[in-house]
Amino acid sequence: MFSTLIEKLVLRDEPIDIDRVKKACQYAERIHRHQSRKTGEPFIMHPIAVAEIIEEIGGDEDMIIASILHDTVEDGRDPAKIEKYIRDNFQKSVHYLVMSLTKDSEITDKHLQQSEYLDQMTDAIVSDTSV
Repeated sequence: MFSTLIEKLVLRDEPIDIDRVKKACQYAERIHRHQSRKTGEPFIMHPIAVAEIIEEIGGDEDMIIASILHDTVEDGRDPAKIEKYIRDNFQKSVHYLVMSLTKDSEITDKHLQQSEYLDQMTDAIVSDTSV
């Protein structure tokens, strides 16, 4: 499923650790093996397509690997175990990128509420003419 991506990476001018990319592909494929998109195609096709786009625009190796792994934490059965696997098997930069791309609606909603509260507080302070 990821042979086209690997073929493109082999042709790049800059060196890419193909084994590392394959390891990410195989892991993502294992995590998504029972998932399919609404169209019926295997879910793994989405992260591979994202990785191909990142490759086409000149993304580096870590960006390509993170794009392959970006849905594993969110969609896997054991997010903490998956996060640990990524942290232990790939560089910190890949872990950081994956976690930055992973969306946790509860955290997002909480941060949005805090942000809105801070905005309101800032507006109130700036508007307060008694200070």
